[in-house]
Amino acid sequence: MFDAQIVTPIWNELEKRGEPYRLIIAMDHRTPVSKKGHTREPVPIISLDGPCGPIDREAPFDEISSESLPVSIAHEWMANNLRA
Repeated sequence: MFDAQIVTPIWNELEKRGEPYRLIIAMDHRTPVSKKGHTREPVPIISLDGPCGPIDREAPFDEISSESLPVSIAHEWMANNLRA
């Protein structure tokens, strides 16, 4: 629901403009069903530089699919990815 109602319209508008952009999407916390609440585990963050043009495939973006990716410290990630 978040993807369709929030991310997709923003991404479509950025693409329509045709200007360079960086779209960053992050979750604020994990909420595993088994825990019935929030946890302190790292959350996935994705950064996309565009414009991308036509998209021909999709990949999942959630806690489960990102478990095999390396964990970064937030301030290190921001220093590397938010440079002007």
